[in-house]
Amino acid sequence: DQVYRISSSFSGSIDTYREIGSIFARALLLKSPLGINLVSSLVKKLYGKELKFEDLKDDAPEFYASLLKIKNNSESKFNDESLFGYNGRKVMVKSDSMRLDVDDIALEYMYKNSKEQIDQFIKGFTDIISDISAFFTFEEFKKM
Repeated sequence: DQVYRISSSFSGSIDTYREIGSIFARALLLKSPLGINLVSSLVKKLYGKELKFEDLKDDAPEFYASLLKIKNNSESKFNDESLFGYNGRKVMVKSDSMRLDVDDIALEYMYKNSKEQIDQFIKGFTDIISDISAFFTFEEFKKM
């Protein structure tokens, strides 16, 4: 099965995302699956759940593994402050900042880059099904 992310690179109008959300909801109500699996982060947003770094593992396992290495190195390898090189410059970075940045990169990938599109998809979906949890538990929906 192919898993789809909502992307900001689609050239259609923003209203298209709202329409796609409503089509997806109608298909669920009619028990006529579209053969499209949504990424876990989008399912979490449909349920109003907060996205966390660990959610990236389901959406993009390789990217998650890379960021996890960075996160783990920032926690164990570096002292409170470490020098990092960037474009020939040395920058002092605190390990707390490093952890925050990795979490922020994950959230950026899952949501912020396509926030407007994701929000419109959810709006279209909730125009048809206002409370998804009345039909499916979060776990049931993730398995669809």
